[in-house]
Amino acid sequence: MDIAHDRGLHMFYCYILICHYLISFVLIVSQL
Repeated sequence: MDIAHDRGLHMFYCYILICHYLISFVLIVSQL
């Protein structure tokens, strides 16, 4: 198991999750 690769994948998923919440937040605010 490659630790560096696993860490990179973890950061990638965190980035996707943050982007998802950020986009959702913008969409909700724009509807107010």
